[in-house]
Amino acid sequence: MGRPELAIVPALGKAPRSPVSPSQTAALAMVERRLDYDFSRVRVDTPANFAPTAPRVLQRQPAPPPPGLDPDDQKTVDAAQREAAKFKCNVAPILFGILRKHFPDDVRKVAGAGCEEALPGLRTEFSATDPKDPKVKRSVPMIYAGKAFIASTDAAHLKDRIADVDSQIQAIDDWRLANFLIDAKDLANPKISGQVRSMSPGQLIDYKNKSKDGEVQRYAESLLTFSTPVQPGSAVDPLTNNMLLTVNNVHITIQPDVHGAKVQGGETDASFELNPRDIPPFNTDAAGKVKDFPGYNPTGNLTIVSSYETGVSPSATSDYGRGTTKEDIANKATALRVHEGSHGEDFIEFVRTHPLPVFTGKNGDTKTVFDKATKDFLTALSDWNKQLQAVKKTTDCVGKTIDEAHKGEKGWKKVCP
Repeated sequence: MGRPELAIVPALGKAPRSPVSPSQTAALAMVERRLDYDFSRVRVDTPANFAPTAPRVLQRQPAPPPPGLDPDDQKTVDAAQREAAKFKCNVAPILFGILRKHFPDDVRKVAGAGCEEALPGLRTEFSATDPKDPKVKRSVPMIYAGKAFIASTDAAHLKDRIADVDSQIQAIDDWRLANFLIDAKDLANPKISGQVRSMSPGQLIDYKNKSKDGEVQRYAESLLTFSTPVQPGSAVDPLTNNMLLTVNNVHITIQPDVHGAKVQGGETDASFELNPRDIPPFNTDAAGKVKDFPGYNPTGNLTIVSSYETGVSPSATSDYGRGTTKEDIANKATALRVHEGSHGEDFIEFVRTHPLPVFTGKNGDTKTVFDKATKDFLTALSDWNKQLQAVKKTTDCVGKTIDEAHKGEKGWKKVCP
């Protein structure tokens, strides 16, 4: 049997042995004889010659968040539980953690966070006067939370706490609206813009005069003239008083609302035409191919107008369609103006998402090919216009549908799918 290989740490000269007992010396000598090896050549590190290295610390990795919680929510929950364990009224990190994560567009509306330890849930303070010292003015609105809210902000109940914050934001929105404090960003929120669109003419005038935001003033003033809300990129022609904008090579004219019209309740119509209307003439060469054709790239003209029956106000309640959906009712957007203006918005959105057909006829085509291009274009244009008119169903066939509103009327023909 061969001698076993030993892993030896090279050493210069003989390495000093560590102090050992007589029994250990005898045992070592026996092993050296059996292995035929002098262990005095093996370096043994002792406290005297050992240079210790930094201890290796096992890093504890943070526990992964429970299913359903992303890192931001987990951070909020962790902060809440730390605060609940030693409650010191440090509620702002939890409240603003929820706000920044789930209501980023609403953070700007909250002036700060306050603590009332015994508060069972949340409340929002709107008074700028400090009840403890009437001379002190404070920023508002302030959302207050107590220990119960913080302690129950855990993984199992986070959705409930988010809903609690949402209810305070709704209260803040109502307060801002009632105090003429909404801004341009709020107009993108149907919970706010829907209420403005449902205001009476007197309320709109009041809002225009008292709001300090230029875009809000313009929005309110526009609704006094047009049921279709003011559109991005639009301008009002001072001569005709029409709202004008261009979308996808279509020039859109929104005319002022007509009052005292011969309609039932309210009606919004869209009329369309090409400019130029006709395909230009051309010649053919000896081979029967098209020449002298100047090309045909028409633009479109779309005119939208909302009309109201004599004695019917745009702020009256809508009977069907938009203005009657669950969302509209929740948003208090129930006025006839909301319904008719939604027709206008639907027409504009159709143009935005459905470009005009393109005429493909050109010089060099045979007459047969050119004639087919003409036929295809006119067919596509006719289909485009039919789809444009059918867009009215988007507003009429939701909530309480137009068919339900006219059920039982003699001669009524079904409209909705």
